[in-house]
Amino acid sequence: MIISKGMEDSAEYRKIASEHLRTKDEVLASIAMKIKEYKRIAKDDRKTPASFYAVMDSMLHTFANRISAAVLFDELPSWWIYDYDLEYDKFVLYMEHVKQIEVDENDPNGYGWIVDARYDLIGLSFKKLSAGEYAALYDVGVGTVRQWIRRGKMRTATKIGNEWQIPVLSVPPSRGYEMAQYTWNEEMENLPKEYSWLNNYKYAFFTQDSEDKSKFNVLLVAKENVNCEGSDNIKRLVLTAKEREKLELIMIARPEIRYCKGY
Repeated sequence: MIISKGMEDSAEYRKIASEHLRTKDEVLASIAMKIKEYKRIAKDDRKTPASFYAVMDSMLHTFANRISAAVLFDELPSWWIYDYDLEYDKFVLYMEHVKQIEVDENDPNGYGWIVDARYDLIGLSFKKLSAGEYAALYDVGVGTVRQWIRRGKMRTATKIGNEWQIPVLSVPPSRGYEMAQYTWNEEMENLPKEYSWLNNYKYAFFTQDSEDKSKFNVLLVAKENVNCEGSDNIKRLVLTAKEREKLELIMIARPEIRYCKGY
C-alpha cells in the first residue's frame, strides 16, 4: 500500500506520523530518554570505561540545551519529521520531508519511505584528542592506543599531518574483531598503487569469517549498487589478518573515508 499526499486523514498515515518526532518537545523528550537509557546501560556495563558514559551524558545534555534554546517549529507540517543522529564525532538534529510511504500489507507495523529533502538544523561537534590525551581519559597506556590504531581497530581516529587524533566520544576497542562499515564519496588522490581500485567503490563492509577466524571477508559496493543487487560493481575479498589490518589502516587514515558508527 502506498501512502502519498492527500491521504493525511487516513488511519495509516496518522499511525505512522504518531511514531515520529513532530514537535520540539517530542525531540527533547526523546533525548531525555536517551540520557536515562545510557545511565541504565552504564550500571551494567563492565567492559566500557565509565569515562565514556560520563562524556556521553555531558554531550547529550549539551545537545538538549542547544535544542531547547533554538527556535524551531512548534509542530511540523504534514509529511515533515524531526530526527537526530548520534555519531562518534558529532550529534545532528535535522528535519526531513517524506515524499511517500510504502506499507507492508502483510505486516501492519512494517513500512518504508522515500525522503526527498533533508535540512540539518543543530549540530554539536566533539573535541579530538591526541593518543596521549585519549589514553589518559580512558585509563589505558598510550602504547595500547597506538597499537589499536596500527592494527586498524581504532576506526574513529583521523590522521592530520603525521599525528593521529581521536574524537573524545570514541569507545575503546573490545577484544576480538568487530564488523565494520565505511563509506566515501570523493575521488581519492595519492592512494597507494595497490589500493587505487578503492576509487571504484563507495562502501566497504568488513566481517570475520564465521568458520575460519584467521580470515576476513570484505564486500565493496559501488555507489550505484548500494543495495548489493546483482554482481556488477561489487568486489569481494578474503584477507588474512595482516592484509585486513593494512587495508583498514589505509582507509582510516584517509579523510575522505568515514567509519559508520552511531549510538
